[in-house]
Amino acid sequence: MGRMTRRGGAAKKGGGAIRAAVHMPISAPQWWQSLDEPLRQVTRMLMRSPTSRILLGFYFLILHIWVMVVLSMWASHHTTHHSGGTGVSVKSKLSALNIT
Repeated sequence: MGRMTRRGGAAKKGGGAIRAAVHMPISAPQWWQSLDEPLRQVTRMLMRSPTSRILLGFYFLILHIWVMVVLSMWASHHTTHHSGGTGVSVKSKLSALNIT
């Protein structure tokens, strides 16, 4: 068995790792193939740069926190201003029943 690289792949005689290139199938639509190359470049950059991975992780964390804040504000706004989901306030319901 041959020598293994740090990433677990078999080493070539020149010292580099053998990597199988995964390409889009030829039968894939052209627009799909055109989307593949920029995504592959971003993936390569993320694999090579720990700083980029950390920044991307923080971005997603902040984005998720912001979405939760916005959703909770929206939910609290809609539950305090409406009664029973009908859009009619409790005061107008009581006045319709002649209850003061």
